[in-house]
Amino acid sequence: MSEQTTAPTERDELTLTLVSLPWRSHPADVVAGKILAAGYRKPRRITTRDELDSLPVDSVVLSNTIAYQYYGDESWAAAGRFYFNTQISLPAYVLHEPKVAA
Repeated sequence: MSEQTTAPTERDELTLTLVSLPWRSHPADVVAGKILAAGYRKPRRITTRDELDSLPVDSVVLSNTIAYQYYGDESWAAAGRFYFNTQISLPAYVLHEPKVAA
């Protein structure tokens, strides 16, 4: 019987990054830089309709355990249904915000 291996989670990867640092020789700003370089980003919290409306098309937000994708013109979709921005409960958290071409 072969042993199954699973891919490391983001938490595992961050833990490995932190464990690899000799703590006493690195100031907090260096440790913070390593954490950011490992990919950590504080979730962006949306609290107003204006913030919601300013997101680019294809953004995804999480509200009350439902992920909504933005289609433009205040239209969002989740689980095969369409919603107006006023139907999304706030606060919501940005899960994905596509890069906008310059």
